[in-house]
Amino acid sequence: MLVVSSPSTASRIGHQVLGPLMDLPESQREQLLTTMSTYFAVDGSADKAGKLLFCHPNTIRYRLRRIEQLSGRSFERPLDSAELYIALQAVLRLPEVVRDPLH
Repeated sequence: MLVVSSPSTASRIGHQVLGPLMDLPESQREQLLTTMSTYFAVDGSADKAGKLLFCHPNTIRYRLRRIEQLSGRSFERPLDSAELYIALQAVLRLPEVVRDPLH
């Protein structure tokens, strides 16, 4: 609801939370965002995400660690995970977040 009701706030949240991940080359950024989206969609299962993305669960775990390093947030901490989810939704629903000139 936040994302669609306040696009400018959602954009700021997306960039504040995801930080350097948004500055990666498009292919790398998309791979990490897809991994995160899939991971959330399967309730945090690296095994299930790996099956859906046709890669080993350790590859999923590696990508999630990379997201954690770039964002400074952990999927293991509920508040951090919620922030990552909200930021992801902003990026997925508002394409302009990816190319935010204020970032």
